[in-house]
This record gives sequence, structure tokens and C-alpha cells, in this order.
Amino acid sequence: MLNDKFDREAAEVKAEAERQHIAREEELKRQAAEQARREVEETAQREREAAAQREAALKAQAEQAERDRIAALERAEREAKEAAEKAERQLIEAKQRAELEKQEAIEAERRQAAEAEAARLAEKKRIADEAAARAANEAHRKKIGTAVVSALMECAGLNRVQAIDVLMQIKDGNIPHTSITY
Repeated sequence: MLNDKFDREAAEVKAEAERQHIAREEELKRQAAEQARREVEETAQREREAAAQREAALKAQAEQAERDRIAALERAEREAKEAAEKAERQLIEAKQRAELEKQEAIEAERRQAAEAEAARLAEKKRIADEAAARAANEAHRKKIGTAVVSALMECAGLNRVQAIDVLMQIKDGNIPHTSITY
């Protein structure tokens, strides 16, 4: 039951982290798109202003002025198109970077979860091993104690209560030069 609760809490924490990560990613995408749009608008505005200035200066001239004006407009359109294409490429690259970062974060979360699970299982095994060792030691000590009590009853003619009392005195170190090896 504790493990279920722990697993549910871990899943909730993980889901919340994923929601927060997705929200951060969406905000980054929105900011990148907004920045790219502003840059395109500013570039286009600058190009329009430059084209208007060139056009005003060229109107004062004859045929050459007309050709220069047309060339300037074509160049401005081409540059605006190139700027828009560049902004689109930058937006795509930003989205790809954001997706890559998202995948890396997901993988890092998976690794952390796997490491946490491995640590939990290792601790559980360690606790089980310690409990098994204690149980084995206790069984061994009981077997030795039973053998000592039986021998005292057979060899020394003691009753069971007396034999247990002698065993306890030996265990507690109250009888000099005598010990029990387990």
C-alpha cells in the first residue's frame, strides 16, 4: 500500500514536471515566433523606408531615375523575401532545438526514475538480506543453546530450568573461563 502511494505520488510529480516542461517549451516557441515576426516587420519597414527615400531622390532624374527606382524596389522585395525566409529558417531551427531539449529532458527524467527505482530495489534487497542474516543467526544461536541445555540436562543431571539458567550465566559472562562459540 505504501509502495502504491509512493508510485502514485512519483507519477503525479513526474506528470506535473512534464506539464511544466511543456508549458516552458510552448512559451519559448511563442517568444521565438514573436521575435522573428518583429524582426521581419522591422526589416520590412526599414526596407520600405529606404526604398521610399531612393524613389524620392530618383524622381528628380530622367530615365535613369526610373530604372534605378525599379531596381531599388526589386532589390527591396528580394531582401524582404530573403529576410522572411531567414526568419522562417530561424523559427524552424528554434522549434527543432526546443524539441531536442524536450527529448533530452524526457530522457534525463527517465534515467533519474530508473536510477531511483534501482536504488529503491537495492535498499529493499539489503534490508531483506539483513533480516535473513539476523533470522539465520538467531536460528543458529537457538540451535546451539538447545544443544547446550540438552547436554547439561544429560551430563550434569540438571533439570530444564536449571540448565537454561546455567546457559544464561555462561552467555552473560558470569562463569569465568567459560564461553559459548556460535
